[in-house]
Amino acid sequence: MKNNKTLLLLFVVLAGITIFYIYKTKYSTVKEELRDFAVKDTAEITKIYLADREGNAITLTRGNGGEWKVNDKYLARRSNILNLLEVIYKVDVRTKVAKSAYNNVIKRIASNGIKCEIYLNGKDKAEKIYYVGGQTEDILGTFMIIENSNSPFVTHIPGFNGYLTPRYSPKESNWKDPALFTYQPEEISSIKLEYANYPQNSFIIDISNGNKKVTSPDGSGLLSEPDTIGIDNYLRLYSTIYYETEVADKTKSGIDSLLSTPPSISFSIVDKQNKKRELFIFPMPLAANSMNQVDSIGRKLKYDPDRLYGYLQPENILVFIQQQTINKLFRRKIDFDLNRGQRPVQNTR
Repeated sequence: MKNNKTLLLLFVVLAGITIFYIYKTKYSTVKEELRDFAVKDTAEITKIYLADREGNAITLTRGNGGEWKVNDKYLARRSNILNLLEVIYKVDVRTKVAKSAYNNVIKRIASNGIKCEIYLNGKDKAEKIYYVGGQTEDILGTFMIIENSNSPFVTHIPGFNGYLTPRYSPKESNWKDPALFTYQPEEISSIKLEYANYPQNSFIIDISNGNKKVTSPDGSGLLSEPDTIGIDNYLRLYSTIYYETEVADKTKSGIDSLLSTPPSISFSIVDKQNKKRELFIFPMPLAANSMNQVDSIGRKLKYDPDRLYGYLQPENILVFIQQQTINKLFRRKIDFDLNRGQRPVQNTR
């Protein structure tokens, strides 16, 4: 019994020493505000500014409807916003930077760090400003330092295996939402779809006060009995249409050359706020990395059968679009005619 008490006392003493050592290593005498990187109520965050020394800088702002925008121009990619807010909420100090590594860490943050400013409740003054450096050798920690402090820390999200720097990317292209069309049916006022080579299949759907009208782009050929259920189903397709990536390997002159040719297919969507969104589709020449190089009988293809170019406005960006993503939107005017069974099909798209 006496031996057990001795062992228990020894365990308590060792545990106390360990806790003291961890606390001293983690926090030392550094003031609370110089080691507090987290924001515990991310609902209060209305703006985040990120910048690096290479000239990349973005401002993420939360709108009144809760949506986030990038540089007041583009909708932000929702998954990236959630990942960043998770870090800002959960980031914690793992330990102080060791004396032996101090100078190197400070130098690296000064040259390659990302500045992060966090604004709350629409205020013009940042609530927190800190710099995010690279990862530790074990790739489980991230160097951070509060502005005007000389005490860098190794930070982490408890339970997360990885470093946090990528979530603070200041590059605009990493934050744009790759949305082509994300409309709910009740948000759409009109859809115009034009086929350059098959104009007889082109159509306009107008929705006003619950009434749906289908005509041709020149205003002629009003359908007397439009398939309203079919139209409703078609409108729902416009809720989740995304592009693959932006085209990064084309020069401005190359883009201008592409845009000087007529698009094969054009979309024009007007929403209930009278905002217009346009998409112009161009075939993409076959490339060495195209998945399919020949047709079903072995002939060399001229265009990529799986991907297309799309020029999106008002963003004015050129993007890659997968055929399987956009194909579902291709319809003919006659497809919305309840009397189509009584009409001869003039052509196929």
